[in-house]
Amino acid sequence: DREPSPGEYDEMMEIMDMVERLATEHEARLALGHDDALMRACESGNLAEAVAALEAGAYVNGAEIGVVPVTFASKNGHLAIVQTLIAAGADVNSADLGDSALKNAALEGHTHVVQCLSRPAQGKTRRS
Repeated sequence: DREPSPGEYDEMMEIMDMVERLATEHEARLALGHDDALMRACESGNLAEAVAALEAGAYVNGAEIGVVPVTFASKNGHLAIVQTLIAAGADVNSADLGDSALKNAALEGHTHVVQCLSRPAQGKTRRS
């Protein structure tokens, strides 16, 4: 093993600072409960709560426990929340415990959500 060069050392320190900053931001977000509020809204269909959580800093693609908000809202048939999450930058192709938002909506018979998720958006193709 060799000692890092001054440039390598500086780069390692920058990475460590970035990791520490991201961890601090993540802990602050969790402490504020915005991600939990977003998940509650995706379950209950409370659009106002979903919007408030997103505006407060909830992570639109958060998966703290393997559950992705857009997939959870799709499974529950909450079209307005799905549309809001997509507008906020949700990745509709992300998997929630192995299943996509489109697959969950289809399995639950939420055709209105399936139609929304099946439309291409800004050149992105949505897949199941």
